[in-house]
Amino acid sequence: MAVPSAAAFRPPEEILGNCAAMCVYEKGSGYPCPYTPTYPVRFFSDGDFDWRAPYRDGSYVEVGKGKILSTVHETVQADGSWEAQWFGGNQLLAPALLNHVTHCACYYAKGTGMGTYWYLSNYGVAAVPNSTHLTVESVCMPYLANMKHCPASNASAFATFPPPWIEAYKGCDRDTGDAASLSVIFV
Repeated sequence: MAVPSAAAFRPPEEILGNCAAMCVYEKGSGYPCPYTPTYPVRFFSDGDFDWRAPYRDGSYVEVGKGKILSTVHETVQADGSWEAQWFGGNQLLAPALLNHVTHCACYYAKGTGMGTYWYLSNYGVAAVPNSTHLTVESVCMPYLANMKHCPASNASAFATFPPPWIEAYKGCDRDTGDAASLSVIFV
């Protein structure tokens, strides 16, 4: 079996850098939004991403990291609008009350052009508690192997899975500064 090149896991150009995210509530998703109105998410060219999302009530800051684990399928239209789909996973590193869970999911992103608003829908395939001491790959790849691939479109994923976690992004600043992932010190 041929192994895809690192370029296959590269996110769409439109989402690279420091991005300002907002949760979008989807009825029935079971994912209420506890965060401040916007929170930072960084997407790196190697397929890694991370975030720090302060809770609205000031009680916690959620810290997490994630990784694209499949080839990114992207379509760009002549007017600059775009859609992309991939399989990946993310890990909730803090606060501990979130059980250090790893989420494995099918991701669908779409936007209207570079530097404009875009949306990310995350359809959960598995949630594995107390697994952040393992790599995202070791936790999530067995689920991808079992599924073979994610549904081809956001619409087909919506028909297949329970409602998604959805985020809206205000665009991304391409000046990512240091490319090192988020470091966290647990006390």
